[in-house]
Amino acid sequence: MASSDAKTKVPVAESSTEVEALPSISIHYCPACNWMLRATYAAQELLHTFSNNISSVSLHPSRVAGVYRIEVHVPQQADIEARTAIVWERKADNGFPDIKILKRRVRDIVSPGTGLGHIDRHGGKEASVVKEEQQKEQQEEQKDEHKEGVAVECTDCKP
Repeated sequence: MASSDAKTKVPVAESSTEVEALPSISIHYCPACNWMLRATYAAQELLHTFSNNISSVSLHPSRVAGVYRIEVHVPQQADIEARTAIVWERKADNGFPDIKILKRRVRDIVSPGTGLGHIDRHGGKEASVVKEEQQKEQQEEQKDEHKEGVAVECTDCKP
């Protein structure tokens, strides 16, 4: 992104290969669970925050019930191998993402070291990090319970 439009000061890609070199984001959701609105909200927030650092955000209705997964696809570059990172998985992460946590996870892949403005200020980072750590602890406890033979109730089957 070598040039810039003087009026709006937005970086402009000089070629389609520059755009193709940027990461893209895929949001897979269950339409039967009516999660399209959640998916579009996440897409809008990610596009607004990372518009200069990503090539696209795409929505993918899943044929598998209960799916809500957000992936970042990093294309192959000269010294970097192509990869796909799952930044949010509803079942693994115990629910839907707080947008602050989601933006941090995406930022750590597409633009490490870049600040997120008000999200990173005024103690907001510490509160959401604590919440994320609590979620991870709950996951570990559930895994331990499952290993010990205690049945874990399936949340997908609840009416």
